[in-house]
Formats: sequence, C-alpha cells, structure tokens
Amino acid sequence: MKNIKYLAPAAIIASLVIGSPAYAIADFSASGSNVYVGDTFTVTLSIDAAAAWNIHISSDGPVENCSLVDANTTPDALDAEQEFTAECQATETGEITVSLSGDYTTADGTTIDLSDELVVTADIKPEEEPGPGEEPGEEPTDEDPAEGTAGNIPDTGANHGKSSAGADESTYLIAFPIAAMLALLGWAIHRKVRRA
Repeated sequence: MKNIKYLAPAAIIASLVIGSPAYAIADFSASGSNVYVGDTFTVTLSIDAAAAWNIHISSDGPVENCSLVDANTTPDALDAEQEFTAECQATETGEITVSLSGDYTTADGTTIDLSDELVVTADIKPEEEPGPGEEPGEEPTDEDPAEGTAGNIPDTGANHGKSSAGADESTYLIAFPIAAMLALLGWAIHRKVRRA
C-alpha cells in the first residue's frame, strides 16, 4: 500500500516527460561581441529541426546591412536543420543591438516563438605603435644607417696619435744636429774672441 502511494506521483511525472513534445533547439549568436569601426561581423540563428519558419532579424545603432527576413517551409514538410545569417558592418563607435523575432514550427505541428537580443560594441581601431627609433607615422626602413655613409664619417682622431708621434720624432731628429752645430759655432766664436 505504501509503494502504491509513491507510484502515483512517479507515473504522473513520467507521463509528462514522455508525453511532452521534443522542442527543437534554437541558438542565436554573433561572431564577436567587440568589433572595430569598419569591420564586419556575422549574426547567426541555428535551429536543429524545423519544418517551417518565419524569421526576422533587425538591428539598431551604428551598423549597416544587419537585417534578415525569411519565411519558408521544407519541401517535404519534415524537420531539417536550418541556419540563417546576416552580415553586419560597424559604421561608428557605440553599441549595436541586433534583435531576433518570429517563430518556427516542427513537423509535429509545434510552434516555438523566437525572441532574443545581442549587443555588439564598436570601437576605434588603435594605431600601431612605432618601432624603436621610428617617429610616429614614419615608414619603417630596412636600410642600415651605416651603409652608404662611410665616406662622410668624420675623423674621430683615433689615427691622430700615430701621425703626431711620427711628426715629433722627425722634428727631434732634425733639431738635434742643428743645436749641436749652433753650440759648436758658438764655442768657436767664443775662442776667437778670447784670442783677440
């Protein structure tokens, strides 16, 4: 008797689950939630089983070409996987709202209402930062700054030390005999004066 008391609710739940229609699943999504101005993104509605449909996709905000109207049935009135897409282009910064409405019907006659909304944010694309040694807006170059300028490189004085040392040595070699000759000449004059 106690088992019968618990069997009744279980039977009711089972009949509800088994007897309820198997609703087809619909998925509404966007290819991205953040885009840059000028970029395009895709909005897609996927239904895993539908025999007839009446689909409306509309948009609001800084966007173009972001709408779709499609009402049709499968040729044999049987369920089939369906996919609907709309190509959208962001025109300015701001929030873009894409709305879905309509319904679809499965082969067993069950109609499911569609109502959903997506929000996509459009931003300005950031400028690429200049590389090392480049001014903003300057075109990068592969040319080596050292190439083609070797003839214009100023003398840094690295070779002056050798040139200067050679000049001092030559001057010393010339000055020493002259000084010796002058000393000898002075000594001879001094002797001559003493004799006179």
